[in-house]
Amino acid sequence: MINLNQKQIIINNLLVNYYFKTESEQAPAILFLHGWRSNGKVWEKVIENITGYNIYAIDFPGFGASDTPKNDFYLQDYADVVNNFINKHNLKNIIIIGHSFGGRVGMKLAGNNPSYLKKLVLVDSAGIMLKNHNFIKVIAKLVKPIFKLPFMSPLRVKIYQSMGADDYVATPKLKQTFINIINENLIILLPKIKIPTLLIWGDKDKDTPLEYARIIEQKIIGSKLVILKGAGHFSFLDKKDEFIEKIVSFIPTNY
Repeated sequence: MINLNQKQIIINNLLVNYYFKTESEQAPAILFLHGWRSNGKVWEKVIENITGYNIYAIDFPGFGASDTPKNDFYLQDYADVVNNFINKHNLKNIIIIGHSFGGRVGMKLAGNNPSYLKKLVLVDSAGIMLKNHNFIKVIAKLVKPIFKLPFMSPLRVKIYQSMGADDYVATPKLKQTFINIINENLIILLPKIKIPTLLIWGDKDKDTPLEYARIIEQKIIGSKLVILKGAGHFSFLDKKDEFIEKIVSFIPTNY
């Protein structure tokens, strides 16, 4: 196993931590974006099996070793952090690989078709709304006067957990940010993505079910869906070797 290099950089007045390994100035870059409640190092076992690229994996603000924003963030704020990271490092010919929430950020960036972005890989990505994803905001408003009482706090957590809102409960400093993120439906942005796009999905994914992938595939013209049998939401870990094989066959390109 490799030991990734680690550095920090100031972006938008926040200390942003990142991991990296580099090959040469001429090599294209891969930028890995992690999911909610995760961090850049989750990609380490994948990164060690990819050569010939300058590879970066950031900790989003609020996660890993990066600063937590003092103000509530929206998806665009996270996209701006990634964009500024790319510009500060003068990266070109970039392939973004985003998992879950990281896929959301990748979609947001790709929708603007920046010249530096050449390919996009969405891994069990979030970002589209098929059901009532506003449930957290609605429930919070309904019960807010009661839930302010200290003795109601344990009940509040249990209710959110019963609703499948573990991500909301587990990141208390980012609760409003989480609501801001999930309330943005990116489905109208997908047709604007014009770069080659690969979707990799676990067929056992319960957090972002396979039906999401099929809709994204329809909306991003020319995209291709690869299904990893027996893999869940973290398909790149559940079926690491298959995942790497699909990535390595997709990313080669001449610039």
